[in-house]
Amino acid sequence: MARVLRRAVTDHPPGAPDELRVVHKGVVVRLDRARLDRLRADLHRRSRGSVNAARARAAEALLDALWERYSALGGPEDAARAQEADAGLWNALLAADGLAALDEGDAPAARRARSGDRGTPREQFDARVREQPEFTRFLLAWWPLRRPLDVLRSLGEPDRLRRAAGRDLDRDAVARLAEAWAAALGPSDSAGEPVLTYQDIALLDELDALLGSPPRPPARRRAAAEDDPFAVDGVNILTGEQVADDAWEPELQELTTSIERLEQARRVDDEVVEERPEYAHIVVDEAQDLSPMQWRMLGRRGRHASWTIVEDPAQSAWEDLDAAREAMDAALGVEKPARSSSRRGRSPSRRRPRKPAARARYEYELTTNYRNSTEIAAVASRVLALALPDARPARAVRTSGIDPVVRVVPGPELISSARAAVAELLTQVEGTIGLIVPLELRDRPEEGQTALPLTDAPDAGEQAGAASWSAADRARLAAGFPERVQVLDVLEAKGLEFDAAVIVAPETVAAQSPRGLRVLYVAVSRATQRLTVLTTSPQWRDALTGGRPAE
Repeated sequence: MARVLRRAVTDHPPGAPDELRVVHKGVVVRLDRARLDRLRADLHRRSRGSVNAARARAAEALLDALWERYSALGGPEDAARAQEADAGLWNALLAADGLAALDEGDAPAARRARSGDRGTPREQFDARVREQPEFTRFLLAWWPLRRPLDVLRSLGEPDRLRRAAGRDLDRDAVARLAEAWAAALGPSDSAGEPVLTYQDIALLDELDALLGSPPRPPARRRAAAEDDPFAVDGVNILTGEQVADDAWEPELQELTTSIERLEQARRVDDEVVEERPEYAHIVVDEAQDLSPMQWRMLGRRGRHASWTIVEDPAQSAWEDLDAAREAMDAALGVEKPARSSSRRGRSPSRRRPRKPAARARYEYELTTNYRNSTEIAAVASRVLALALPDARPARAVRTSGIDPVVRVVPGPELISSARAAVAELLTQVEGTIGLIVPLELRDRPEEGQTALPLTDAPDAGEQAGAASWSAADRARLAAGFPERVQVLDVLEAKGLEFDAAVIVAPETVAAQSPRGLRVLYVAVSRATQRLTVLTTSPQWRDALTGGRPAE
């Protein structure tokens, strides 16, 4: 996604013109789409995270390209010939009056004085082109000041997302993403509020880092608005900033601290200050759930921070554990060790500069399970063995003498059996009871789930999925129960703890996503005293109780 968003930022902005056309001294100068795209690519390579602040640089690059084209068309030579003809006319007039001819160097000066041109031919060219409304309108549309939401919203167009995706996303992913963003964010002129997910926030933060802040007015004295040729109605058309009359300048300078001067020294690219906060210490709990893009978001704020990270990969809601681990290491500034070289005779001048010593890193493993009884922990460890065979479960130290209940019930009876199980537990525990059900699926189930073979009955999965797990149905499940009974889906239950828990349709939970087994492991480890599991599959019952090995 980082590469996709980078391409989206550097792509031709929506509504940008395909050609720039200006006229100077009778010569029409054009830049076509191919030349403009090369200019844009070069500007983005040099912007380094301050695209919005690079509009002034974009104007200079356009002027350079226009002058190059103007020179190729012979514009300077035509102007020189016109000046020579002008000098001849002046000398003819002077001769008719019996006056001496102008010196060779005076004629151009006389012509500049009459026409108002000053400076070198290139300076004259830049000044005249900048004054043309066509140039200003083109610059505003070709290099607009954009917000992260503007770029993300533009990716709701399939063609634009397809260009940004390159080879990183397949056609199906492009179609689904474009449809989702178009529906959630709406068109660029939409008055409605965008519907952002927490994953979108990480994307917006990445875009914010790519775009940078818009340019700010410099702290030094600025010209009054009426003296600024780029000010229209009090707004600078190049930067979008309001132009104030700063004719008055205080005699005394403001006292600043060393920290403030340090911040001023970090100004880059047209005096833009990086406003993203950096923290001294960052604490990340449930770190296994962070996506790689979210790790990038944290890493930008903790480049010099110390970190405390608590994670359990077995409970990860992110499919690719390796990718998340690499992203975490990158956020922490941990680099992969370089390959050693055994070649002899290497020149000392080619040695890489010594890198600063890596920050100390300490890892601690929780080996003791204080939450679950040994009986409940045994069920959880069996699920963990299916989800992550190499994981080592923490050792439970508390025995209750109460074995978990795992029942096989027909699919149509799951709801009634769940209510009956809760009613039974209400008489056995005084604390909270969690009734944990599968997710409400609005889309097709994901493929490739390894837990599916545990369902031996042909229609077991269909029966379990036939039950409705919407918010309204969960509310009906809880009807009549006291407040200490909470009906939650498996993701909502994450991080919570109950005195007793009822898990409904573990086979459905496991089959709903590639990380379904890890989600199920979290669910069965929520209870501290009593656990009841209701399944439609005898094979799942045996897998949870250890009756026979899972096939």
